[in-house]
Amino acid sequence: VLLKVTQMTADLWQQAKQELQQAALVTAESLPNVNSPFLRFHPTLLPYLATQLPAERRAEVENRYWGVYYNTANSLYDLDTQHPHEARAIAVRELPNLQAALQLAMAAGEMETVATFSDRIAKFLDNFGRWRERDAMLAQVQQWAKGQMASGEGKLTKAEFLMLSRQGETLLQQGRAVEAEQIFLRLLQSLEAGAAYDAAYDQAMTQARLGRCQEAQGQPAKAIVWHRKALQGFERLSKSSKDAKEMLGKVYTDLGTNLRKIGQFDEAKQAYENGLKISREVDDQRGVGVKLGQMGTLAMQRGDLAEAATRYTEALETFRKLGEPQNEAGMWHMLGMVAEKSKVWDEAERCYREAVRIFEQIRDLPHLAGTFNQLALVAKGAGQLDDAERWYLRALDGFEKTGQQNYAAIAASNLANLYLSQGRLAEAEQYAKRALVILETLDLSAEPWTTYYILAGIAQAKGNAQEAAQWRRKEQESYFAFPGAAYQLPRWAPAFIQTVAAAVQGNTNAKSEVEKILHQLEAAGWQNLVAAIRRMLAGESDFEKLRPELDHQDAYIVRRIFAVLSGEPAPRERAMPTAEEAEEESEDEAQGITIDDLLKFVALACQPNAPPQFVAQIRDLAQSLQSPEAPPEMHAFGRVLAAILSGERHPDLSALPPELASKIREYF
Repeated sequence: VLLKVTQMTADLWQQAKQELQQAALVTAESLPNVNSPFLRFHPTLLPYLATQLPAERRAEVENRYWGVYYNTANSLYDLDTQHPHEARAIAVRELPNLQAALQLAMAAGEMETVATFSDRIAKFLDNFGRWRERDAMLAQVQQWAKGQMASGEGKLTKAEFLMLSRQGETLLQQGRAVEAEQIFLRLLQSLEAGAAYDAAYDQAMTQARLGRCQEAQGQPAKAIVWHRKALQGFERLSKSSKDAKEMLGKVYTDLGTNLRKIGQFDEAKQAYENGLKISREVDDQRGVGVKLGQMGTLAMQRGDLAEAATRYTEALETFRKLGEPQNEAGMWHMLGMVAEKSKVWDEAERCYREAVRIFEQIRDLPHLAGTFNQLALVAKGAGQLDDAERWYLRALDGFEKTGQQNYAAIAASNLANLYLSQGRLAEAEQYAKRALVILETLDLSAEPWTTYYILAGIAQAKGNAQEAAQWRRKEQESYFAFPGAAYQLPRWAPAFIQTVAAAVQGNTNAKSEVEKILHQLEAAGWQNLVAAIRRMLAGESDFEKLRPELDHQDAYIVRRIFAVLSGEPAPRERAMPTAEEAEEESEDEAQGITIDDLLKFVALACQPNAPPQFVAQIRDLAQSLQSPEAPPEMHAFGRVLAAILSGERHPDLSALPPELASKIREYF
């Protein structure tokens, strides 16, 4: 680099270097696997030499300087995939030169160069966790570029794309996904309208980023739609472009993550494996680390904690070697969750504290708040209630400051429950109502019944039975109104509901079976439900008289028993009607799950924050329609529902009866 900038001959440089080293004005640092040493010049040398350089000569050298370092930035960017350790070792040392060269490129008015240059530097600052430095640099570049971009009359240029795209990426990383989405949507519209360059790669990249925006907003089904579009683009380009093949592996990771979130575990595993294979083929070590981490999360969700710990540890080592503190902290957080699920409290706390240390260091406040909440749960599990209180308070403060209102409600509710268990009723009520202010602005998937339950307990502890009954009623009614409630019941509940109904109606065998089950439930902690069932067996037929002692899930089960007794089967207990049967049923006469009911459930399962168990149950139901013995139209219907649940909004309806196809179009 030095010879390219100065145009000094190699022989002359060796002579000068020897004299400078003897005078301790330059030191050479050897880097592992890097042929040339990194040179550090004494800070007094530059001010002295600057006085010796004529202005014309200085301008000539500075022009070469920023040009050489622009090429260096591009080379390091490309090398970062196959040789990240070496590339980052050079980049972290050369950052002062890279940043100084960027300033000179801006002074030269080189729009496209500045866009690419700043993007390359921002990537390394991202990797090093130096976000404030990155944001300050990008803000300066954006201010400089103001007024230089096309006003919209011409086609989008590469420089404009790079600057706007980097702005969207930064907003997304800051948790401002809605703002980022708007930038990417505008970019995509410009690209689709026709850019001033071959933009096929950037179009696929923008689709992938829109998928990440949807994921950040809690909409995995919508994210999947964008990821599949991006995969199609990168698949076409990967045959001739190594960069496209690398991105293909990354988008498979994003696809797998969102498939996992909607409960498609087998499909998620396949997507991760496809991505991991590609990342290893192109020697993308960072991509390998990301996929290992995601496979750890998938293993944890499937209950394989040993496999999860192995994957997370492999990912942790990968990110540590790459020098990526945010991802390293993320893997410590996930290892903490594995230990927490295993109830190994000391190990869980150790892992979470490591995550906190790094998150604090890089000022990643949203993730820091989440780790505080996990430390509170660990402290509570270990019986350290004072520590749990302190961590909950820090988590709540962090969630509120970072605008994560739904998580702030959860933290406040958890804190209220902790205070209730300690008899600190005034504080418990304060935080429960603080949570409720947020929860009642959200839909029922935010589970407000948990906070209603706590408020009922507080009122009961204060001796206010009437207020407790009011909160209990709100708890029960909100849960009963939630479409996913039937799918959150324990596995034994549907059969138990039918058996109790038969016993109440006088079936001797059912009574005998219920007695056995009641003993088991009582031992498992369902005492209030057991007491209510015994009263029903003794002749009680008024739900209102049973309601006061029941929590939301107990009340739901009792209410479903009464529904069966009145001739209305529970939602999951009726077989799916054929298309013809569904069409013959009038809206007033239909009971159980009709086609309309199922389409409503599918629509709810596609909404943000739909409970995973509810989504999984709807997916299982769609799968059951595709059994070999199902009528052809039901088999086709099941395939369409599965496609919709996977994110498709315009599935092929050609195999369905016209009436059924029309009904689906009404919903989607």
